[in-house]
Order: sequence, then structure tokens, then C-alpha cells
Amino acid sequence: MNIETYNIPEYIQVSHKDAMSEKFNTKKDVFTEFGAADKKDVLEGIEVWTYNLAERTTGVGTKINISNTETKQNKNNTNLMPIDRSIESSSTSISNTVFGSTTRNDYVTFWFEEDKVVKWESLGLNLQYRRLNSEFDYQRYEQYQKEVNGARTKSILIFGSVGVALLLLQALIL
Repeated sequence: MNIETYNIPEYIQVSHKDAMSEKFNTKKDVFTEFGAADKKDVLEGIEVWTYNLAERTTGVGTKINISNTETKQNKNNTNLMPIDRSIESSSTSISNTVFGSTTRNDYVTFWFEEDKVVKWESLGLNLQYRRLNSEFDYQRYEQYQKEVNGARTKSILIFGSVGVALLLLQALIL
């Protein structure tokens, strides 16, 4: 039995780049999503809007402790009084801490000519999403699943029947 596979995915992953290009074509689109820009620049008819989305600081630190301890005791010296036979201890300690951090600004910037977005750039913004695949046919997919499950059931029945027949044959021979 030959079953034709159904390889059309139910969902399609839309990349950040494609999502940005779909969603932001005009100043109105950008303003509706982000509001007033944090910074606006104009140069030779090109307007640039920048939105500061977040500031992230990550840090790394190390701490070093070095200590040296020396302990002395002479409990067997009978010439000393018991109090003088106690433990003598001295220690030296060095401690150092180093800490560094890095700050990164997440942003999105749009370039406009007239009212149209001609370029964009982002860091720390990810608008990728999944959407239903218009080529996916749920009825064809269900039919495929039924055929596959039916083929499995038939093969189990066939193998099971062969197994029972072999057991009966073996019982007759013995």
C-alpha cells in the first residue's frame, strides 16, 4: 500500500525582517505602534525617528581571597602552666574584588522619505511570529492521517494473524 505523504506545514514562521517590512510602511504605521519618537533628525529630506526600547546592563565579577594561617601548640611541655599550653594562631588574609559591566541599548530606528519608510534598523526587538499557512488543507491532512493509521492497523492485523497462524501450526506439529 503506497500512501502519498502530506508535507504542507500548518504554520509558517515569519521572520523579524519580513514582519517589519509588512507592518511598517508609513509614518502613521510607526507612530501607531511606538508613539512619539525619542529622537528625530532630518537631513536632506530624509527624516529619522529613533525609539529607545530598553537599556540592559550585564555584569561580571570575581572575588579572590587568599589566607594563610599558622597554628602552634605545645601541650606536652610540662614546664608551662596549662593555660600556656593552649593554641596560638595567626593569620594573614588578602582580598580583592573585580567587577565589570556592559550596558546595551535596545532600539528601533526608521528612515522616512516623505511619508514612506525607506529603511529601518533594530537591536533587541524581535517581531517574528507564526501564522496559519494558506496552503494547508485540514481535510487533506485528516485524510492522510486516517490512511496512515488505517495502514498501521492493517499491518498489525496481518502480523498478528501470521503470528497466530504460526502458533497454531506449531501446536499441530507438536
